[in-house]
Amino acid sequence: REDCNLNKNWDQNPGPTGSAKNCKSSFGAFDMIGNVWEWVGGSVIEGKYQERELPQQGFIWGIDDETGFPFQTNSQNPDPNYNNDYFWMIPKGIRAIAKGGYFQSGSNGGIFSSSLISLPTEFSNGVGFRCAK
Repeated sequence: REDCNLNKNWDQNPGPTGSAKNCKSSFGAFDMIGNVWEWVGGSVIEGKYQERELPQQGFIWGIDDETGFPFQTNSQNPDPNYNNDYFWMIPKGIRAIAKGGYFQSGSNGGIFSSSLISLPTEFSNGVGFRCAK
């Protein structure tokens, strides 16, 4: 279990933080991809983030450098330039923002992946957060 917990390679459960030696960023932070979705600040309201309309869910085909969200997706074809990562979204209501993928994301999770599916009040063993300043 040396690789990121992303491809159902950890018995389909989250693993202890820092236990995958090959899943460390250049800054030394563990588990930035996979294991659990990283719940980040902000929310999406009615399919918009900071008054910007987000694309439909699909494979990521372009990232907005300012927001970190995709500006273009494709429902059928993954883009290797974005590691075949996927963008999940329900465009109704208020949605929490989660990044990176989790232990069941498979090849669709990764550095560009976002999930805007959950309500801010939901919780599961597939979502976590980091305290950072």
